[in-house]
Amino acid sequence: MRLKFPTPQPAFPYPSADKPLESLTLHERLVKVGRHVPCSQKLTTDPSDTIICNCLGWRPNTANNSGRADSCICGHRLSYHGGAQDEDFSRRLAVAMKIDQYLHEKDKLLDFMYEDDQVKRMRAEMIDMANFGKRRKRSESEEEEENDSKKRKMDVKEENDEDDGKLEYPEGLPSDLEFRCITNDGSRQNLILLTNLKKVFATQLPNMPKHYIARLTYDMNHHSVVLIRPTQNKYEVMDLV
Repeated sequence: MRLKFPTPQPAFPYPSADKPLESLTLHERLVKVGRHVPCSQKLTTDPSDTIICNCLGWRPNTANNSGRADSCICGHRLSYHGGAQDEDFSRRLAVAMKIDQYLHEKDKLLDFMYEDDQVKRMRAEMIDMANFGKRRKRSESEEEEENDSKKRKMDVKEENDEDDGKLEYPEGLPSDLEFRCITNDGSRQNLILLTNLKKVFATQLPNMPKHYIARLTYDMNHHSVVLIRPTQNKYEVMDLV
């Protein structure tokens, strides 16, 4: 005799497929969307690590002892299953309700493991919406960061234009030396100066990793004040230490 294990049931009544959208609570809306969207929680706290949970959709955790009704069998909450409250959430919810209606007609609404070609197609549509929202949010963030960077560069350029890129000399400074504020603006002269400055840092800070020094020195958002001596149309960064 073949044993048939019961389908896992949620710790709360799953909302009916016929329940109107305006009658759904926020939690019920998150559940409807979450069961069809993969988990996006990262598995480590390392910022450079991009490995995420392999859960393909929220499932009720019948073994949950934390008292949380939104805990998935993967151990993560509903908010990691397409629960971002962005402008595309209402679109994802509309598709989720269509999937629920389809599952209801097939008497599979409470079978969280059921999936056929029609369900796969509609779930793929929801995932595309979620990914598009992430890409758009990231694009807007990058654009804002780029605008801030341009503004900072313009402010620095204006300051440099006022004094021709030179700072006032302290008393007693030899006349053949000058202070200058430089950044990685792509110009050959500044790149040469920054390379010389990197060598100064590496010499004075032997325990600091070379790649770390290079990353900071050549950062386009970073500015350095250097003491230089123009010699035969060349510039030499002075080591005062």
